[in-house]
This record gives sequence, structure tokens and C-alpha cells, in this order.
Amino acid sequence: MEITIIVDDILSLGGSQSFAFNLSNYLTSNAYKVKLISLKKINSEVKIEKCEIISLNLKSNFFLIFHQEKINKLTKNSDIILNLSGQTFMYFSLLEFNNKFIFRESNQPLDRLNSMNFVKRLISRYLYTNFLKKNPNLIVQNPIASEQLKALSKNNLINHNVFFNPCFHKPSEKKQIKSNDLIFASRPTYPKGFDRFIKLLEISSNNFLYLGSYPESLKSFKNVTCLGRVNNVLEILSKSKILLLLSRYEGFPNIFHEAIIKGCKIILSRELSWILDEIPEAKNSIYLVSADDPLEIENKINTILSETYLHRQEINLKNYMETFSLPNYWEKLKNVI
Repeated sequence: MEITIIVDDILSLGGSQSFAFNLSNYLTSNAYKVKLISLKKINSEVKIEKCEIISLNLKSNFFLIFHQEKINKLTKNSDIILNLSGQTFMYFSLLEFNNKFIFRESNQPLDRLNSMNFVKRLISRYLYTNFLKKNPNLIVQNPIASEQLKALSKNNLINHNVFFNPCFHKPSEKKQIKSNDLIFASRPTYPKGFDRFIKLLEISSNNFLYLGSYPESLKSFKNVTCLGRVNNVLEILSKSKILLLLSRYEGFPNIFHEAIIKGCKIILSRELSWILDEIPEAKNSIYLVSADDPLEIENKINTILSETYLHRQEINLKNYMETFSLPNYWEKLKNVI
């Protein structure tokens, strides 16, 4: 069996890239033929034994629509195409695949199909419907997106299979970590809810710790400390009380898994409420909020912090990882393909 895995890039080995890397290693070690395609750039240091790694060097995913022939040629002999690149459904919608196509789609169909912009809504409906007609063998990661696309496709079969494969960072440096209350860890982008975090900083009386690349927009705030990109995430979370996950879309929220393992409470945007059904262990640790309302988030923070006894229940790492292990994931996936 030949499997093609598509990722956005292979540079930082973030959530989806780490998953693609680990899955490719696992499949090649089990005698599968694997091709790993990076839509953008690759890290020359990333090497996978017996795996062909290809870079399309696209400046933007938009240019996918001009590479139909090349992509079809690269995937021609693949039995399964596993696309782990986020926000590319619209561009792949113009392509036709004769293979099993597995798509990492977030809850973005809901946004696009229900857009207040009539033209955007019309174009989105056309592109999604067109893709579903051409590619009925579709498996979608997100249950919300899966139900939305099922309604749109009418008779087409769409399976739902969540891609969770926690890839925890191992500490490579020893630093003294102080106890802290609130963590926001993410890229400073709109899908990750960074604008929501900024609005919270503007009205909050609490102090925050920010993990991620240091954006200029945070320098004017006195109530946030930026640590930048760190390798000791688990250690920091072990001394923290609350993780803020305010994303609009998530595919591979590794920080979520890390917080659950370390017993942190998690303030979660309602767009990600589907995670509760996929990870039962997390239900007692999660507080859902309307993340566009900074006052609601602030009130929830203060309510949690005001509890006289903040129960902290760490989960056994080995058992938790086994639940989301690659063998378990692959068996689950094979059952729906």
C-alpha cells in the first residue's frame, strides 16, 4: 500500500508536522510505502528512512490551483492521500482524486458556508459541493465539519476520524521556573485567537505568561511576560494553574494534551467544544467560554482562581499516550477506510 501525506511545511515540527513525521516513521517501519509532500518549505535536517520527501516550494497555498497536474502525478499511485495541511480544502476542491482522500478540516466550513458575505458564501458552497462530488471517499478530522459537509453532500459518505497524536517536548535546558497562574501559548495569528488574547490583556487585572514567538503588539502591555519558544513546556505547565486556548480552529493542539497531563484547568473557546467528546479525560478540567467576550473570560479566570482549593489531577503520561498512540490511530483509521 502506498500512502501520500501532505503537510503545509516541514520547518518547525509543530503539531501537524510532528504528527506527519511520526506517522511516516511508523508506516515505513511497518513496510508501507510513504511519500511526504510539503506544500512549502522543508527542513533539510528532517530525514525519514525509506520515505520520499518532496517540497513544492509554494509561496502560498493559493498556488495549489495551478499545480493540479503536478499533484495528480505525485499522488497517482497512492492508495490513500492524507492531507494534514490546514485551510487548504478550498484549493483542493478544484482537484480530483481517485484515491481515498482523508482531510484535516477544522470547523471552517461552518464559517465559510454561513458567512455574512453572500459572494463568499456562494463560492464556498460551490467549491465544497464540487469537491464532494468528485471525491466521495472523504474522511474529515473535525466532527463539526464532518456533519456540516454531510448535510452539504446529501448522499456522499463522509467518515469522521480525529487525528490526535501528542508529541510532547523533552526539556533540553534547565531553568528555574516560577509558579504562575495563566498561560497563553500559541502563534500570534487570527485562527489561534491571538486578537482575543489582546482584547483580554486590555481589560484584565491578571498577569499572563505568553509562550511563542514574541510579537511587537505585546510590548506595550505590562501584564504579560513573554518567554518566547521554549522546550520545557511540560515543566512550565506543571507550575501553572490555567491554560487559555482561545483558538477559532485547531487541528493538533499539543499544548492542550500537555496541559491535561499536568492537571491544568483549561479555558476553551466554544468553537473547540468538540474536543470534549474526543477526550473524556479532559471534561472535568475544561471551562467553555465565548472567546470573543473578554469580560466573560476574565470572570471565568477569577472564578477558577478564587476557589479555595484548586484540585489538580495529573494524568498518567504512559496511559494517556497509549490512548493516542500511532498503532491505535492507524487501526482506527483502517476501520473507516
